[in-house]
Amino acid sequence: MSGRENASRQVAGRKGMLLTVESIIAVSIILIASVIFLGGAKYNPERDIRSDGYRVLEYLDNSGTLRIYAMSNDTQSIKTALKPVLNYDFDVSICSECQEPYLPSGTAVSAVEYHIAGDRDNFSPRKIVLYMWR
Repeated sequence: MSGRENASRQVAGRKGMLLTVESIIAVSIILIASVIFLGGAKYNPERDIRSDGYRVLEYLDNSGTLRIYAMSNDTQSIKTALKPVLNYDFDVSICSECQEPYLPSGTAVSAVEYHIAGDRDNFSPRKIVLYMWR
């Protein structure tokens, strides 16, 4: 092997290594910039309250009890079923055209709407509104 061939291989090897290092630096810069500019998801307690409320209403509906209580406009039974599993103060309305119930002033209130079409035998739409606050 001549000295010239050996020198050109060393130059090519250095260029390859330099390209690899440049690529790693570029990817690192892009990742750091995306974390800085896009940021992480901000914690939103209202969103957590609403998702908790919806999941509990969905669970009651899947178990069959929510539909029975809603069809008979029995808000007290829904409240009794929700009390052990919700860690918030809450109120429940069942209606087709809901009126806002008395809610505490000076407090952020979250509302979750859950709609049912009726039961197996009749079509009688109901809207269950769960109001929650801390």
